[in-house]
Amino acid sequence: MDLKNLILFYGFLIITIFVLFIGMALNINNLNYAGVIYGVRVPNKYRKDIKIKKIDKEYKKKSVIYILILTIIFSVLIFNFQKVFISIVYIFTMVFLQFYLYSKANKEMKKVKEEIGWKKEFENKKYIEIKNLDKKDYDNKINMKWFIIAFLIAILSLIITIVKLKSLPDLVPVHFNFNGDVDRYADIRTLGGKIEIFLIPIMSMFIIFIMYISTFIEYKKRKNIKLNGGTYEQIREIENTTFKSINDMMSGISIFIAVLMLCITFTMTGIIKSNKLGLNITMIITVIMVIYIIIYTIYLMIQNKNINKYYNSKSPEYYIDDDDEFKWGIFYYNPKDKSILSRKRMGIGYDFNYGNEKAIIIVVILDFILISSLVMTIIMGV
Repeated sequence: MDLKNLILFYGFLIITIFVLFIGMALNINNLNYAGVIYGVRVPNKYRKDIKIKKIDKEYKKKSVIYILILTIIFSVLIFNFQKVFISIVYIFTMVFLQFYLYSKANKEMKKVKEEIGWKKEFENKKYIEIKNLDKKDYDNKINMKWFIIAFLIAILSLIITIVKLKSLPDLVPVHFNFNGDVDRYADIRTLGGKIEIFLIPIMSMFIIFIMYISTFIEYKKRKNIKLNGGTYEQIREIENTTFKSINDMMSGISIFIAVLMLCITFTMTGIIKSNKLGLNITMIITVIMVIYIIIYTIYLMIQNKNINKYYNSKSPEYYIDDDDEFKWGIFYYNPKDKSILSRKRMGIGYDFNYGNEKAIIIVVILDFILISSLVMTIIMGV
C-alpha cells in the first residue's frame, strides 16, 4: 500500500472510531429509552440533581481523556504495523472502556439513589401496558420499501454471479490491496472456489435479512412495552422516535450493503474492468454509509434529549424500580423472565437475557465465532 492510500484509509478509520466513541460517551444517556441515567431509572424531578450532574461530568471527562490516550497509542501501532486486526483490537478496547466507565458511574448512581430515596415515592405504582392504550400512539408500521429494494439488489447480484460463472476465468480475483492490485484469487474449478464467489451475494441477502429481523423484533416488542421511566408523553414520543429511527437506519444500511456487495460482484465478474475503479467505488460507498449512520445516531440523540427536556411536569409519571435486573447497569439478568432478548439498558436496541439458558448458549456460540474470526485474521496476517 502506498503512503497516500495508507494515510487515507487508516486516517479515516481512526477518526471515525474516535468521533463515534466520543459522541457516544458525551451522549450516552440520550442513547437509551425513557428515564435511565447510567443504568439507573431516575424520576424526572431528580434528573438535574447536583450529585447526578457531578457523576455525569466525571464520566464524560474520564471518557474523553481515556479515549484520546487510547487513540494516540493505537494510531502509532496501526500506522507502524498496518494490520487490520490492530484496528479490531482498538475497537474492542474502546467498547470495554465504555462498559467499565459506565459500570463505575452506575455504582455511583445507585449510591445517590439510596441517599435521595426516590424509590419510596413510587412503591405503590402499577404497570400499564401500551397495548391497552390508544392504538394511534404505537401504530408506526415497518417501512418495507427499502428492505425490498435492498433484497432485490442482492438477488440481482446473485443472478449476475450465476450468469457470468461459465464465462469467468479459472482464477477469479476476490481480494484487492489498497492500490487496486489483486492479492488473492478463487479457483472456480474447485467447489471451495465456487462457494467463495457465491458468498458475496449470499452474505448480502443474509445481512439484509438480519437488518429486517432486528427491525421486526423492535416492532413486535414495542406493542407490549410497559410504561416506565417518565410521563406518558415522554415514553410515547421516545418510543415512536426511536422506532422510526431504527427502521430508517436499518433499511438504509441494507441499501448500502446491497449496493456495496453488488459493486464487489461487478468487480469480481469483470463488469467493472478496472480493479482500482471498483476499489474506489466500494470505499466511497463505505464512507457514505458510515456518515449516514453517524448522522442518524446524532439525530436520535438530539430528539431524545429534546423530549426529556420539554416534558410535561403536570402529567403523572410512571416509575418502578427494575435496576437490580441489570448487572452493572448494562446486562439484563432475570432467570424468571423466559424472554431470550431484552431491551438494552445502555444504548438502543436489544441484548440477551443473561439469566436465560438458551440465551447463554447463543452468546457462547456468537463469542466463539467472533474470537475465531479475530484469530483467523491474525493468523492470515491481515
